[in-house]
Amino acid sequence: MINILKFLQQNLNFNQKRIIITLFDILLLIISIFISFVIRYESLNIYLIDNIYVFIVGISIFVINSYIFNLNQQIIRTFNISNVIFLSKFIIVFTILFLIFTFLLNFPNSPRSIPIFIGPIFFFIFISSRLLLVYYTQNINNHNKKIPILIYGAGSSGVYFNQLLNSTRKIVGYIDDDSSKIGRKINNIDVFSYEEISYLVKSKNIKEIIVAIPRLNISERKTFLKKLRDFQLKINFITLGQNQNKTKFNLDLDNIRLHDLIDRDLKVNYDINKEFFEKSVIITGAGGSIGSELSRQILMSDPKNLFLIDFSELNLFNLKKQLDLIKNQFKINTTINLKLLNLVDKKNLELFFDEISSSVNKIDFVFHCAAYKHVNLVEENKMFSFKNNILSTINIANRSINSFVNKFVLVSSDKAVRPKSMMGITKYLSEVYIQKISKNSQLTNFSIVRFGNVLGSSGSVLPIFKSQIEAGGPITVTDPNATRFFMTIEEASYLVIQASIIAEKSEILLINMGNPVKVLDLAKKLISFYGLKEKTKDYPDGIEIIITGLKKGEKLHEELLTNEKSMKTINENLMIANEEDKIKISFEEFHIFLNDIIDNNSESYLIEKLKDLNL
Repeated sequence: MINILKFLQQNLNFNQKRIIITLFDILLLIISIFISFVIRYESLNIYLIDNIYVFIVGISIFVINSYIFNLNQQIIRTFNISNVIFLSKFIIVFTILFLIFTFLLNFPNSPRSIPIFIGPIFFFIFISSRLLLVYYTQNINNHNKKIPILIYGAGSSGVYFNQLLNSTRKIVGYIDDDSSKIGRKINNIDVFSYEEISYLVKSKNIKEIIVAIPRLNISERKTFLKKLRDFQLKINFITLGQNQNKTKFNLDLDNIRLHDLIDRDLKVNYDINKEFFEKSVIITGAGGSIGSELSRQILMSDPKNLFLIDFSELNLFNLKKQLDLIKNQFKINTTINLKLLNLVDKKNLELFFDEISSSVNKIDFVFHCAAYKHVNLVEENKMFSFKNNILSTINIANRSINSFVNKFVLVSSDKAVRPKSMMGITKYLSEVYIQKISKNSQLTNFSIVRFGNVLGSSGSVLPIFKSQIEAGGPITVTDPNATRFFMTIEEASYLVIQASIIAEKSEILLINMGNPVKVLDLAKKLISFYGLKEKTKDYPDGIEIIITGLKKGEKLHEELLTNEKSMKTINENLMIANEEDKIKISFEEFHIFLNDIIDNNSESYLIEKLKDLNL
């Protein structure tokens, strides 16, 4: 049946299909009339020739009625209550007309009650036929569109989620490591061993494998990725998310988490975050990657006030929605205040602090994340970026002292170490400013946290690589030997928080970034996670990787230290940099130096003055 319908669907045009459906409906009407005679006479011995006029009139009325109602304009692929109502009206009108003509023509040997029987019988057969057609048509379409996949895990989760996955994917089989399940069937689907994956991929054209084991930790996920990446399959993980009434679980397919790409595991202890309970916290650049994650993690500690500053209306709007969900879910009482503010605007920044000082006794923490961080864009807009990054740091740091803030944390970058780019230079000079102002501060504890690239942030390579792969390539890499330190947003934010708690005055804390990662290796690993291959002579259809060359201001390798000296802290993932201030001038002189560049507002003057620092 499916094969016949598939042939008709693929090889006939619209008008030909209409003719076929009309003939099929006429056949159903003939069967309905015949059944009506059988019921009326209570016998199968019906003399059809004696009642041929009934059939002719019935078919004629049906064809005319079909034309009036545009019956065959109805789409067979879908069927719902509106279709039932439409067909009910059609059959009622048909039955009434048939009854009228039967009485008027008074056919010999044909009871006048025949149309009364025909109505409900034809309705039942007609609706049933439409439902069957819809069922078979959908099966054909789904069979053609469904992706052949394997489910890793023949346990309760794999079986349960099979039903949810079945609408978009064709489940070829389960994979399981339990020998007692291998060779058996679950819901008529075979259970195979891990060793049979290679055979199934080739014989069944498998495109994807879904690991149906929810709540895997980082190490367990990486174990599965290592086991499965050689099969050139797209790898997905099933994760669970509760719906609003928290009684059922929603299915979510999680393709690639950022920590899957880097070989490091972080043990997170959120208990220490209780330091923020009932405290007042300011976060600048709150709508950015790090700022927004800091906001989420600190909110979980139930601070008294959370003041979120950003220059982007959209970023603050999106962040507020996320934080409101967290507040409602965990019954958090924190007052969240959003402030659209450019920190370069000193006057409005002063007004902001004056406003909050009237309602808040003291600001306990300031996390200064706001800065332009895109290396290439900053390089193309040197003066504007310098003014933004330096002046924002000067303004927020000065006001923090005047407002007796307890702790101030500057979020810095590994690009501040022996800087080559303008972005790195602004970060380095911001660090120097904080170190110098800290010596003049009696009450505010200033500290700096320095770390490398954050996977998934707006400026990181991962979103770029993902979009390039999804577009079919090529992937662009600056240099085959380029290396970077990588960590996830969650990990970086967590360690910034820990650093703020343990930091002493003027300290530069370094986040343990692990070993540097080759950017080229990261790109290759990401290609394999998509179930694809790199383009080579032997595999010309793969994703091409193009080497573009280092751009101005980019380094081949990043560093976290200006020297090799660092000291351990109570947190194994945080170190204290033992670095000297290389700019041997007083705080006042340095302040004047920076303001002179900003006031001059000339890119050539900026470059000339920076040369004097011998960075």
